[in-house]
Amino acid sequence: MAAEEAPEDPQSGRSRILGVWILTGALSLLFLWSGLGKLDLGDEHKTDEWMRLGFAVWTMPVVGFLETLGAIGILVPRLAALAAAGLALLMVVVTGVTVFASIPAALMAAFTCFLCAALAMLRRKDLGSL
Repeated sequence: MAAEEAPEDPQSGRSRILGVWILTGALSLLFLWSGLGKLDLGDEHKTDEWMRLGFAVWTMPVVGFLETLGAIGILVPRLAALAAAGLALLMVVVTGVTVFASIPAALMAAFTCFLCAALAMLRRKDLGSL
């Protein structure tokens, strides 16, 4: 006979939901700020830094668009898991490219990747409604 699971404490359920929304909001703000900043190619300092990290300049607005789209996507419950997984995949690529140019930038990208993957796992049950 299978052991019965203890009923979940309503307070812990609310705390989990609050934690998920705090993580969602923080990541959304981070990617919105970062993504919109990459859409402006007129700033030579940004493009020089982008090239120093090992990226081609033409990828800057593409990544900016993807980050902005992901920032909006994680706010939509039905899309949140897919958007977070897409952002995690993007951050895997960023980590791989930047690791040779800047260890601190690569560590920040890896940590952001971890947070996006965690959000994707936390929101995965919302995928059933697609």
